[in-house]
Amino acid sequence: KKVLDMLVSSIRSVRLPRVSGYSGLMSQARYFGGEPQYNSFGALKLRPKNRPVSPHVAIYAFPLPAITSILHRATGTGLTLGLCAAAVPVAINPALVVPIMAFVKSVPLIHLGLKFALSYGFSFHLLAGLRHFYWDYTGKGLDNVHQFDASSRFIFWGALLVAIALTFIRF
Repeated sequence: KKVLDMLVSSIRSVRLPRVSGYSGLMSQARYFGGEPQYNSFGALKLRPKNRPVSPHVAIYAFPLPAITSILHRATGTGLTLGLCAAAVPVAINPALVVPIMAFVKSVPLIHLGLKFALSYGFSFHLLAGLRHFYWDYTGKGLDNVHQFDASSRFIFWGALLVAIALTFIRF
């Protein structure tokens, strides 16, 4: 504890040196109230307490292309984790697959829910991936916000229609 107290007090006593010719942080600190202020660890304070904070994620409305990008990553991760989770019973004992599939097919809500989740995740990830391939090889659609939003809407609705169709196909 004594060593920790000495370490904390030495960190608190350190002050950042003023660098000549560098006006970024120091001029910003002077703008906010005269001399630069340091916190308890010696780091420069840049924002006084009465300034507003940037919008929080809970109140910030993400644009549709950002939501599409996040869901593209989430569906890829979910499909990968789902494949790994499905491979575990097969790796442990291949005979477990038959009773698990019989149980899933015996409860329609679980059966249709899993089919919809898998088909929506796969179709959404596929359509978003095809859009990225199109962007990578043509470069079109990136500079126009309306095309960007339209392609995001197409991915959402197209994946939903494909997922509904695949959910109710019997195989």
